[in-house]
Amino acid sequence: MDSGRFHLWSPRLHTDMQSDSQTTKCIAAALTVLALVVGCRTAGKQIVFDQEAASDDSGLITQVRYEEADDAPTDDAATTDVDTEQPLHDAELPATDTPAVDDENLDLEVMEFSVDGELDPLSNAEPLTLGGFRDIEYLDLSLQQAMQIALANATVLRDAGGTVVQSSQVPKTILDSAIVASDPRFGVEAALSQFDAMFGSDVTAQNIDRALNNSFFGGGTRTLKQDLLGVHQRLTKRTVSGAEFGIYNEVDFDSSNAPGNQFTSAWTWAIVAEARQPLGRGRGTLVNRIAGPYSQPGVYNGVMIAQLNTNVELKRFEKAIRDLASNVENAYWDLYLAYRNFDAKNTAYRASSDVYDKVAAQANAGRRGAAEAIQAKWQRDFFLNEVEAAITGTRRDGTRTTSNGGMLITTSGLFQAERRLRLLLGLPSSDGRFARPIDEPSVAPIRYSWDESLNEAMTRRVELCEERLHVRKQELEYTAAKQHLLPDIDLVARHRNRGFGRQLFSNDPGQFSNAFDELISGDFDEWEFGLAYSVALGKRAEHAALHKAKLELMRAKFFYKAKQQDIENELQGAFQEMDGAIRRIHRTGGIRDLARSEVDTLAALYQTGQATLDQLLDSQRRLSDSEMLYQRSVVDYALALKDFHYQKGTLLDYESIQLCR
Repeated sequence: MDSGRFHLWSPRLHTDMQSDSQTTKCIAAALTVLALVVGCRTAGKQIVFDQEAASDDSGLITQVRYEEADDAPTDDAATTDVDTEQPLHDAELPATDTPAVDDENLDLEVMEFSVDGELDPLSNAEPLTLGGFRDIEYLDLSLQQAMQIALANATVLRDAGGTVVQSSQVPKTILDSAIVASDPRFGVEAALSQFDAMFGSDVTAQNIDRALNNSFFGGGTRTLKQDLLGVHQRLTKRTVSGAEFGIYNEVDFDSSNAPGNQFTSAWTWAIVAEARQPLGRGRGTLVNRIAGPYSQPGVYNGVMIAQLNTNVELKRFEKAIRDLASNVENAYWDLYLAYRNFDAKNTAYRASSDVYDKVAAQANAGRRGAAEAIQAKWQRDFFLNEVEAAITGTRRDGTRTTSNGGMLITTSGLFQAERRLRLLLGLPSSDGRFARPIDEPSVAPIRYSWDESLNEAMTRRVELCEERLHVRKQELEYTAAKQHLLPDIDLVARHRNRGFGRQLFSNDPGQFSNAFDELISGDFDEWEFGLAYSVALGKRAEHAALHKAKLELMRAKFFYKAKQQDIENELQGAFQEMDGAIRRIHRTGGIRDLARSEVDTLAALYQTGQATLDQLLDSQRRLSDSEMLYQRSVVDYALALKDFHYQKGTLLDYESIQLCR
């Protein structure tokens, strides 16, 4: 074909061709428009994390002063024996099917913001300092309210260590599962798209003007002049069993000056139905759902693999929510302990200040020595410094959630602990209010059945659930790799119905007057049946993929067994820590009571001259230390309970959190 002389119609053709030109143009235009319309595809759907809006927390603000609660354990404290733990709520974990929400649910106008580095500050309130600590507007929070605020504001699931700023890895967000599910290469929709029906259409026109050496190839002439038009459509569909069905519509026009032609111009119309069923590689619904219909050895992207990848991401999201809940409770009790530390130091400061005032007055009256007044003043100033340190804190970490759930490292200052809690809750770092816990940690002894707890951890721990999904994925890939060892054997069947005529449509009743009448008459009926076979000699890639899949399956099982051992070890540690923490509460409570009795006794003896000032001041320091020792043991027990549920895989139930699809 001489592309330099391409044109649709030639004036050298017979007038019959000119009479059919309008019909041909209409058909070509209509089929082109149909191809464009069918080729368009509506936008897909995405998974979004739908949450209810956080309630207004303005009602949480009160002016009530923080007062120390008398929560020392008594001898008749309630002891709860728990043989089989009942969760607070039945959590609705993410199902295996992928939820879908229309794109319209994403409010793009709300999500628009500038990234130029000149954002409006989250809060214009000046940070609180020691100078303004006396006049405080409190934001009273229960632990449940703190959890609700944290989950409502959870877009980036961070911890209290600044992972967004410091970590080189992208932190988890609420959109990660939707991003994985909507991946156009490896997502569920991408895997399903391999089974979509495919429509194709092409319209071609040729002009041939050439000299031939042999008149046989020119239909009796050595100077062939020919115009060709082809309008072809095809609709194919791959099924999950591996079979492929297709319907083809082929309309061809031929006009030439060949003397051997019956008509100078003629139309040929053929409708072809084809079916191809694999008998070897690619046969069966299982392998096509695992690897997809067009897979290669070692590359599997079927619906089941894509769904497993989505479920793994959902488990990672659940794990991030669990860690967030653990971090929020850690930060909540950190702030609670910071308040208790402030109370203890402030109480000690007031007591030492009272002693100093009395000693200084007696020294001025000549009844006491100046050295005792200096000693009392030193202790007063020492406790004053401790009070300020309890407010501002030092640059040390508080409780952090790790693979062990989180342990109390040191006592944070009020400013540090409150700022850390605000960060986890997604609140502005300063808004004129100061967060304050209003819940008291439980001191009631709780015992769990070890066997029941261990079985529950092996079933519900999210790390094991995620690893089981990995094992299942490797098992499916191993199955697909074995199937790739089969040769390609396809059973092929075709049926073709032809029509031939001088025109495409015509009212002339004569034979071959138009191609459409000949097509529907069924006079020219053809069929074809056969087998297609191909195989790679040696099958190196297939055997390598099978060996690799077997090794990866073994490795996944090794990891699963190792994680089981790790979780059992961590659960045992949490079980022992919980028992030790409740014992320390009773022990330190007794120590605190003894310290109080000592202070009261020495204060009375000091007034009568039977005790020295050193003894009284030392007893006050021991009381302050005993108070903090007790408060720390109370918070340790609250964290031990939380960590036990963390290791057991029931933390979300313990915190009354449900993950709904």
